[in-house]
Amino acid sequence: METYPIDWFLTAGTEYTPKSWQVLVIKKLGTDASSKVDIYIDKKYCGSIIDKVAPLYQDTTNILPLLDLGELFLVVPGDKSLKFEGSGTVRVVGELITLSPGETIPADLLARFREQSNRFVTYETGSVSLGTDVAWGAGSVITIYEKQLRKSEKFIFDGLVRVDQANVGTSPGLVAIQFYLDDEPKFNTEDKTGPEGIDMKAFLIDSGRLEYFTLAKWPIELLGDHKLTIKAKNISGGAITPPSGSSISLTVYLVGKYTKFVG
Repeated sequence: METYPIDWFLTAGTEYTPKSWQVLVIKKLGTDASSKVDIYIDKKYCGSIIDKVAPLYQDTTNILPLLDLGELFLVVPGDKSLKFEGSGTVRVVGELITLSPGETIPADLLARFREQSNRFVTYETGSVSLGTDVAWGAGSVITIYEKQLRKSEKFIFDGLVRVDQANVGTSPGLVAIQFYLDDEPKFNTEDKTGPEGIDMKAFLIDSGRLEYFTLAKWPIELLGDHKLTIKAKNISGGAITPPSGSSISLTVYLVGKYTKFVG
């Protein structure tokens, strides 16, 4: 058995199939697609990516790295199909294993292949628009994202969280982002203790700023029959008014580990 590093740029919408004596191990992913790209291995869904959370490159204008799958890497055994359903280019970083005659796929990789359609890294997104020429009143709260799982599911949000805004502004002190688990706040909601929630500035991907927000140290575990809500509150002290003919909008992206329990 021999292992070779790979860094491939594949075309979304095209089906790829390793040879019978090969095993593909995908460890990191990126894309230039601005819309969702779904991952299918052996025609089974194994998560989704988008350039907002998994860019094709890390550079001076986009500091986000490739999406690291960690222990939830993806495995494509020989003669099994790999397809990225969507548009654009997908970057695949990992390993290509070649098996010698008589060798079989290692047991740990086979086990991961068997579970990966029920346990994988993916992203969630939600957005809100206030409508053309609608001002955002001081102290007003709007919901950006809401998710309630089925009993057989679990989501651990422990990766990147980013917020994109239009016609709000990028200065700190404008908007607080608030996380609620079953309507209970996860972060500060008392303005006399300190700023409410987490300032939206922390979630923005700004050109030239070498940091981004992650829940790696504060994972949010969403279990079946429970609800996660993300809200935004205008804390600027006054109304936020969009330019004439435009609308205020917010979009949030969250990366996490999804599990579907079977059997």
